[in-house]
Amino acid sequence: MNLHRNYPLYEVEPMTDFRSMIERSAEKYRERVAISYRKKPTDAEAIRKTYPELRDNVVGLGTSLIHMGCRDKKVAIIGENSYGWALSYLATLAIGAVNIPVDKELPVADMAGILNTAGCQVVLYGHIDGKIAEVQKLVPSIESLVAFEASGIEGARTIPALIEEGHALTTSARSIRKTLPPSCSPLVLRARERALCFLSITFAPISIRRSIP
Repeated sequence: MNLHRNYPLYEVEPMTDFRSMIERSAEKYRERVAISYRKKPTDAEAIRKTYPELRDNVVGLGTSLIHMGCRDKKVAIIGENSYGWALSYLATLAIGAVNIPVDKELPVADMAGILNTAGCQVVLYGHIDGKIAEVQKLVPSIESLVAFEASGIEGARTIPALIEEGHALTTSARSIRKTLPPSCSPLVLRARERALCFLSITFAPISIRRSIP
């Protein structure tokens, strides 16, 4: 077998970062399904998310995580294979957080040991409220809890709620940006209310401060 033939190479689009890859995929594969899943194995129909829908969810969640101060923080992801897990993984990578996946089947003591060693400050998790409640007691560095869906833990946020909040922040920031000259980008205006969001094609975050009369 000749292993040195000059076969033609596939053309590959250069990607500047992980965020631009998500955006480019949404533009290029607008009608294609990115993720298909069932909430329960017995569900007759699968839920399908196109690349643009996935991108929008990642942007919404990522914007809220930035607003929570999660950039450059250590974020653990603990949960079942699910759409929530995929969003958690993609959004944390996109905002530049340190992503630490942890096996949900581990005993509480082992989970806590990993999170303490890593110094995790944020935990995104699935349907394991009992374990997470115990882990929270053993890991003093934890600042925020975010559930894939509903949670019975007091103070925990949820991914669907954060996606909606992120979209609201993005819409508000874009409205403010349209009223200002190009010289004000990135925008740093005097304000009482601060919003961080993804706005550019590469999801680069900019800081916006609303001017209060």
